[in-house]
Amino acid sequence: MKEKKTRGKKFTAPVAKEKKATGTIGKPNAVELVIVLLYAATELVPRLDAVDVMGGQWLYLSVLNCLATIWLFKTKKLIPNRFFKSALFIGYGGFIVIAGLSFFVAYNVIESLVVYSRWLICLIAFLNLLSFIYHDSKILKSLFYLLGMLVFVQALQVLIEFFSNFSHVKNVSLLINDLTLNAGNKNILAASMVIKIPFLIYSIHHSRTGGKIFFLVALFLSLAAIFIVNARASFVGLFLEMGIYFALLVFSFLKSGKKINAFKLPALLTGIFIMAAVSTQLFFSSLEKQNKVVGYGGLTKRIESIGFTNEGSSERMLLWSNAFDFIKKNPILGGGCGNWKIHSGNYERFWQPGFGQSINHPHNDFIEVSADTGIPGGLFYASVFMFLFWYTFLLLKSPAVSQDKKMIVAAAIMSFAAYFVDSVFNFPMERPNIQILFAVSAAIICFVYIDYKRSTQEKDISVLHKKILVPIIVLSIVTLYISSQVFRSMRVQSRISMEWIGLPRESKVPFKADDINPSLPWIPNINGSSMPIACVKAKYLCQEKRYDEALAILNEDKHSNPYLYFGEFLRSMIALSLNQNDSAYYYAKYAYYNRPANLQLFDYLSGLAVDRKDTIELEKAFKEVTRRFPRPDLWIKYSDYLFECNGNDEKRMELILDGLKKYPQSNELIFKKNFVEGLKFFKIQSYEQSVDHFKEALKYKSGDQTTEQNIGLAYINLKRFNEAIPYFTDVITNGSDQKGKGVYYRGMCYQNIGKRDSACADFKAANSLGYKLDPLLLEGCR
Repeated sequence: MKEKKTRGKKFTAPVAKEKKATGTIGKPNAVELVIVLLYAATELVPRLDAVDVMGGQWLYLSVLNCLATIWLFKTKKLIPNRFFKSALFIGYGGFIVIAGLSFFVAYNVIESLVVYSRWLICLIAFLNLLSFIYHDSKILKSLFYLLGMLVFVQALQVLIEFFSNFSHVKNVSLLINDLTLNAGNKNILAASMVIKIPFLIYSIHHSRTGGKIFFLVALFLSLAAIFIVNARASFVGLFLEMGIYFALLVFSFLKSGKKINAFKLPALLTGIFIMAAVSTQLFFSSLEKQNKVVGYGGLTKRIESIGFTNEGSSERMLLWSNAFDFIKKNPILGGGCGNWKIHSGNYERFWQPGFGQSINHPHNDFIEVSADTGIPGGLFYASVFMFLFWYTFLLLKSPAVSQDKKMIVAAAIMSFAAYFVDSVFNFPMERPNIQILFAVSAAIICFVYIDYKRSTQEKDISVLHKKILVPIIVLSIVTLYISSQVFRSMRVQSRISMEWIGLPRESKVPFKADDINPSLPWIPNINGSSMPIACVKAKYLCQEKRYDEALAILNEDKHSNPYLYFGEFLRSMIALSLNQNDSAYYYAKYAYYNRPANLQLFDYLSGLAVDRKDTIELEKAFKEVTRRFPRPDLWIKYSDYLFECNGNDEKRMELILDGLKKYPQSNELIFKKNFVEGLKFFKIQSYEQSVDHFKEALKYKSGDQTTEQNIGLAYINLKRFNEAIPYFTDVITNGSDQKGKGVYYRGMCYQNIGKRDSACADFKAANSLGYKLDPLLLEGCR
């Protein structure tokens, strides 16, 4: 039997003549083509002033789902009945049902609504794409070309941004971390590119000469960009894709008996892959020779760092262990849909040094789904992957599937395999730009499988399934409402996010509660770091001393996140402001000992303990924080707090030396040791020795203003005024002399060496800064 000739070089065996495939006559419907391409272009949706780009993208998908579902209803191009008889539907449907049942055990039901709506958005997008493709498979070629061009555009953006900036920075790793484009972070960007690479390869195989050249160039640039972004999970996904590609080539060659010429184009692709890898590796090597800080290193360094250890997996083993522990304790329905991010705080609170949760996901979707919905939910979700891989195996080995369809399935399964890898190491279920690629790949595989079954078995009685459409339309509208509220909240969160992470804002005018609080809708009730929105609102009320309103909001917040204890921190500050000192102390201790690695809470409680001269509580807090989150500066903090209580120089030095035993190379502790020694000699008027120790301290903390001022004061006491002046000048120049003390003492130095004009200038400056000086010093000054 002769094989039907098709454009481009392909790698499959001769197949039996198939029945006419669905949707292969004529050109694709323009409206439906546009809708499908709009789905594929989800990642082009910008941040739109939201705190995270995914807010606008989820809203975009929910709007698109509504429009697409209405169009399908109008044109009666609905999901084939055969899909609802498939194992894939049972697996996917079972997962959605169990996720819904998990609401009954959810601590934060509102967050369950947010996450569940996103899972529904992806499901509806998958069903809509399946319907469009099933009824008009001509759409696929344009879809593949668009995805290939999208990854090309991403690659250009990455390369332009990197090469226009790398020569201006010392730390190239920081530059790489900032290569996020419109994805959220570099890992998401890399995953997005890798998942689209198979569609680029398909486009190379199916283009004419001009198109082949364009897509070959695009492939090289895309691979180079992926290697520069340097995300380890993306490397695993990329290598898996290429492994599948060559396995299919060998399988096709052995089965068809084609000549070796069939490997010309694959050989070219291999050459491009090697060129991209080698060129980027050489480039990173040259950067290291230029003394650039390249922590990520090149391709080989990143691959070598991959390992199933906590360090080799970027703490993933610890995260997985925590999630497994939770699953073991909650095996049936888990913690409730989307609630692992809440319960993970119960593990993280013992090592997280700040408020909020830095890691809301265990970096494995299968584990997270099991933690959210229990083992049954996790198994149903995993079955979706299992059935799609199984369908692919059946399709690729079947002689009843055409050459074109096998090429389509090959591209889809390569893409799906990369998504699977990302699911094992990251959290693509959270990201709409990655989820839509899952929906595209799954819909393609499902389409070919359903069409294959329709061609080889009895005909489907009806290609319409009206009963399912009305619920889909209703769910689309519900998810649209939820997504719009979340997006609205994210826009408000974006305005206030800078001050919540400790960075300066462009405007220093404080936000007003009446400007922020009414703008935050009822859903979601936690922000991106799992901080309760109630706490956000209460904080702004506290700043305006509207304590009763703040407490009312905190009292109403019953089921958002119990593991951050920021609410208790606010209660303590409110009590302190109202002179309810015992209550303030109670809430401070309650918050700290439930979140003992939190350095802000440690400092706050220590400050209250100092006010009470409570050295026992100070010691208890210090032992707890060093047990949870030991670091050199804690010995310095504790020694200073204790010194404020008892003024005991010997105990202070004893603590610093104890810290040095544990951290002998700590510049902070060595500086502090010499600084305290300098103070000790200053007190007993041994100024020469005091200066020696202060100067030694400066070797470990260059430019420390307090130390330089102390040296200046020591020189004044030694009557060495000329030597004191440079130290006071440095303090003034660096802007740390806001109260005018340094200017005053420099003026005294000038006066003592006979420079009256300079002395007068400094006395006037000190006076204007509010320093109280003898009025006689200003007499005679112009």
